Amino acid sequence: MAVAVRAPSRPRESEAARAAALARRRTALGAWAAALVAVLALTAAFIYSRTRPATAPVPHLRVMTWASVDESAPLQHIVDEYNASHPSWQVQLDLTPIVAYDQKLVVLVAAGDAPDVFALGSDRLEVFARNGAVLDLTARWQRAPAGLKGAVPAGRLAPLRIDGKLMALPHPFSAGAMVISSRTRYPDQAWDFLSYLLQRMPPPAREPRAPEAAPGLGPIGPFGF
Repeated sequence: MAVAVRAPSRPRESEAARAAALARRRTALGAWAAALVAVLALTAAFIYSRTRPATAPVPHLRVMTWASVDESAPLQHIVDEYNASHPSWQVQLDLTPIVAYDQKLVVLVAAGDAPDVFALGSDRLEVFARNGAVLDLTARWQRAPAGLKGAVPAGRLAPLRIDGKLMALPHPFSAGAMVISSRTRYPDQAWDFLSYLLQRMPPPAREPRAPEAAPGLGPIGPFGF
């Protein structure tokens, strides 16, 4: 009669051994997951660096006026102060000799590229205002802070009103006016700078003698309206 031989049974794995094996598997899985996350993060950062748009340039407010050598330095100083205190906006100052000012303004206006803020002779203001080339500043002046209203002599405002509307503020150091282009994309910033300028460089109580313009353009000139 054949006798079946039973194979010796394997000893049961202890609870401690099973727990240790499970811990090792969890540790390995966690390390693998962490490595995968790191690889994905690096890949995403690389793709973003290649596809992200270029940093938007700081918007510039173009300000154009005539100025003598003596007037240029304090005006530039005020602009530098403004730029330092307004890092999200920068004023680009265009100081043009009076003998070339009208010709340059004619070209810019005719091309639809007028500066945001620019100087204008008093005899030219009505033409610009009636052709819709400059902003009506009446409402802004009514809301203006006391510092600005105190800096601008009341007598200098009367010639700058067209049909009862205030279309400009006095030029800070010469005859004429400072206006805001009706085509500016930044009317609030333009007003803010103009307010800052006139408080730092208050206009004289009486309008000074008008600067001599370039010959040949006549009292108005062909502004391209």
